[in-house]
Amino acid sequence: MKNYKMVERNKEQVCLLCMSRKADARGSHFAPAGLIKHTIGKRNYEEAYAIDLANPNIDSHFGRSNLKNTDPTPTADLHVADHIFCQQCENDLARIESKVIPFLDKKILVASPKQEFRQHVISPEGILMETDSFDRKTFLLFFYSVIWRISLQQRLESGSVLVSIGFDETIRRFLSIWINNSPEEFAKANVFFPFEVVLLTSTARDIEGATFINPSIYNSNPYVFYMGPFIGLIYYEAGPGTNKITGIPAVLVSRTYANDGGQKSVRVIDMAKEAWDAANYVMVDYGHKEYLMNMVKLVAEKKRISLRDAGILMQHKTEEMLQSGQGFDWPAAAQAAFESVVK
Repeated sequence: MKNYKMVERNKEQVCLLCMSRKADARGSHFAPAGLIKHTIGKRNYEEAYAIDLANPNIDSHFGRSNLKNTDPTPTADLHVADHIFCQQCENDLARIESKVIPFLDKKILVASPKQEFRQHVISPEGILMETDSFDRKTFLLFFYSVIWRISLQQRLESGSVLVSIGFDETIRRFLSIWINNSPEEFAKANVFFPFEVVLLTSTARDIEGATFINPSIYNSNPYVFYMGPFIGLIYYEAGPGTNKITGIPAVLVSRTYANDGGQKSVRVIDMAKEAWDAANYVMVDYGHKEYLMNMVKLVAEKKRISLRDAGILMQHKTEEMLQSGQGFDWPAAAQAAFESVVK
């Protein structure tokens, strides 16, 4: 399926980060390749899916060396686009990534003992890890850039906004001011970070388990951003925040564990595998129900039958596909069932 669409831009348009230079960069990553390799795979071996809940449709991208890539026609990398940024901003973002990603790879996203980290047990669901071995401001600047780019991708793909325009613009302005500083200059600068960010990961997570790269579909304070091997909770309003719908244990949703640029250490919560899976299941469950409901609506419209009958038909067809021996997982089985019904 090749229905994945991104707003088309050209090099004469303005860079969406600095808003001053021309967007002449090509192959810009919304989610850094060095970060999402932990979930979709390394370069040329990627396995990524874009799920359009409204239409509904699932698009896939397999790297050219991935054994699942049986189609000689190149497919677009789902997290890459041209003419989003200028080359200067692209280089500045890459410089920050080159500083932070090796630290994430070697120090945080590993299950081995972390001697340089101070560890505090919050609850059975999570342990707070803190270290002074890395510049906290550069660390937080990197995650600001990831959060903003994921929000930007979602907006360019669907035209909808899951966070406030003011929130997006505040982060964009912050990044445009600070990313062009050298690491040495930035480390010495007096920087005010407008939002607190609680970062969660799980060194016990299943590498091939369900992970997402998008803002949460639920509106809450804090905003919840799924960033592959990390989940970011971004407090954008005063107050203790709410956790009615994120699926993250309430005890972990606290400003007490936030990175705000003022504390002296880098902070990350290492979640228990069960807690991590539950946090991601919120997105799985929502997507499953929304995707199937929209399929049922289209089937009812095209077949001119009731929603109830369309739902029963889709359920039976999906079960047939799952039992067909063709190796379908649920999304692929539902898609195949839908196509067989409406053809």
